[in-house]
Order: sequence, then structure tokens, then C-alpha cells
Amino acid sequence: MVELRRKLGRVMRSPVAALAGANPMLLGAGLAVLLIVGYSLARGALGTLGGLVTGDNAITQNQTNADGEKTTAYEGAGVAGTVGAVVNSATGGAAASLGESIGGAFYDWWNPAPQFNTGSVSGGW
Repeated sequence: MVELRRKLGRVMRSPVAALAGANPMLLGAGLAVLLIVGYSLARGALGTLGGLVTGDNAITQNQTNADGEKTTAYEGAGVAGTVGAVVNSATGGAAASLGESIGGAFYDWWNPAPQFNTGSVSGGW
């Protein structure tokens, strides 16, 4: 057990010892490169993550129903819109068509067409 601790102690000290003897200019340049690459990756990841969260991304913008007609139902709908767009893509547009059918049925149910009386009016002119 003591021997293992000594070996681990040497391994843990060796990177620090190597850095202590390194050229400070090279260390600074390496750190600058790491910071620039890290910043670029983080910026790109945050942009992608923002698009996934807001629902404004390439996945939601390129959706069609089963007939191939473009639909915008998933755009701007947040995470649920992005997930719905992925499901719609996996089903070949069947999810959008089903949603259109259900939405259309509810619209027709709550907004019936006006009924006009076309019969004769008694007591007319």
C-alpha cells in the first residue's frame, strides 16, 4: 500500500514538475490557443442549444406533412416543437397530418358553419 502511494505521488507530481521547467512563452501560447478553441466551441454550442430551446432551428423549419406540404406548426414552439419535429420526421410527416386532422376537427366542432334559412318566409310582401 505504501509502495502504491509513492508511485501515485510521483505520477501526480510529474506534470507539475514538467510545467515548472517549461518555457513560459510556449505555455502562454498554448493556453491562448486552448482558450480560443474553447471559446469558439462554446459559442457554437450555445447557438445550437439556443435554437433547440427556442424551437427556431433547421429541424423545425424543414417539416412537411404526409402529403409533402410544408408545415410551420413546430417552429418557435420550444423544446416540445423540436421534439415534435423529430417525431414528425421519423414518421414521414404522419404526425403533422394527424395533428392537422385533430386540430381541424376541433376547429369545426367549436366553430360550426353558420346555418342560413333558405325556406320561405311567411307573411312576406
